[in-house]
Amino acid sequence: ETQSDEMDTCKVCQVLVNNIFSSNRKNYKVRFELHRPIIGIGAPINHFLFQAAELLDANAILPEHSEVANAIGAITSHITVQRQVKIKPDEAGGFFIEGLVGARHFDKFNEAESYAKKELEKMVLDIARTAGTSETSIEMRVEDRTANTSHGDEIFLEQNIIAHLIGSPDIPLHTPSAGPRHLYK
Repeated sequence: ETQSDEMDTCKVCQVLVNNIFSSNRKNYKVRFELHRPIIGIGAPINHFLFQAAELLDANAILPEHSEVANAIGAITSHITVQRQVKIKPDEAGGFFIEGLVGARHFDKFNEAESYAKKELEKMVLDIARTAGTSETSIEMRVEDRTANTSHGDEIFLEQNIIAHLIGSPDIPLHTPSAGPRHLYK
């Protein structure tokens, strides 16, 4: 019911998600329940599917030949990361950036815009690395939103900066021999 990229800048959302998957809470527990089954595919799925389903109070389905179901998709797919920030006028006559962690006030628009683009680029690159691509080419699009007053004067409402990265997954040349990995501990 919201854009998934908003999770990255929402501290409350991050705390809730972390608490859902944590068993180290002594005084409380946040619980999440799925009403549909989780269907697992891919080579390592049998190592964590049932534990993940248990954490989400869901049924798990492991189809026949699930260990090879994701192989072709993994080597032919692309990783896509898209995030956006908005620069808006504030009540003090300056500007603030919405969509980045940590509220900052800027007296000058060009300083806010420069900071927003730099931080947005960092965010997208960090997410891309975590998702498994070393692609660094980011396309940025800027959209200004304005309105007209009753006298016909144009006023600035906000600037939306959208960063988009598409990259191929990095294919490891060797697999670590540290034994089986588990998604949740």
